[in-house]
Amino acid sequence: MQASRPTEALDRIAARPLPAPATPRLAPADAVEPSRHHDADSGPESLRTPPSRRAYLSVRTKYVTALAVSLAWTAFSTVLSLPWLQDLAGLAGWPLAIFIVGGIALMPGMMNAFLVTGLLLDRRPPRRELVDYPSI
Repeated sequence: MQASRPTEALDRIAARPLPAPATPRLAPADAVEPSRHHDADSGPESLRTPPSRRAYLSVRTKYVTALAVSLAWTAFSTVLSLPWLQDLAGLAGWPLAIFIVGGIALMPGMMNAFLVTGLLLDRRPPRRELVDYPSI
């Protein structure tokens, strides 16, 4: 039987009930072990201070900071690589020397500096341990 309109076929497919899952799913409260709270007097002060008390940085601030650090690292690396550039330019010419040094050292160094700075500025939520792992 052909559908007179293209939307009729979609309506029939959408009206079918979904099959039940093979294994019952656990509610999030049942699937994750509750967090363990310790007494306020247990452990040194640095361990009792929650990470949420650190200053909050917005995503834009983190991005700008990571970009500034990576650009400063690239400028520092460029100054350090000038003797290498001059020696290589004497053999292959300036355009090829800039391309080689930039591709081998400067660009990957900038990307690594951006990545490391971004990871250091990121504040991840605490990891919650699973009571049991879902089946495959």
